[in-house]
Amino acid sequence: MAIVEKLEGLKSQARAGALPASEATMRDYFAVHAACGLLANGWCSERREYDLDGYTEVALEAYVMADAMLQARRP
Repeated sequence: MAIVEKLEGLKSQARAGALPASEATMRDYFAVHAACGLLANGWCSERREYDLDGYTEVALEAYVMADAMLQARRP
């Protein structure tokens, strides 16, 4: 899936309310913590204002990191 398609999918999920907390996965859990780390260190403040597009970039990067964390857990 192209990055543009991923961005559009995340934007539509954000507008729709995404998943209820009870349906969060381990991937979501890792992504939340990765996003917190990115934002705490000013990851997107260097490039743009904090708007939906900036947060979408943070979310995409957080899920890339979460996927790497899940991959690292595999034997």
